Amino acid sequence: MLEIPPVLPIGWALLGVAVTSVIGVVFGVYPAWKASNLDPIEALRYE
Repeated sequence: MLEIPPVLPIGWALLGVAVTSVIGVVFGVYPAWKASNLDPIEALRYE
């Protein structure tokens, strides 16, 4: 059973990279965009 080489289609690998990249961009850009719209004094006072 260990003699069978693993098969990974390039399409699935590219799809996985694309999906994780989109998720990373969305979860990185949205909080940064939300924070950039805050007043700096109010953002610091919130703590």
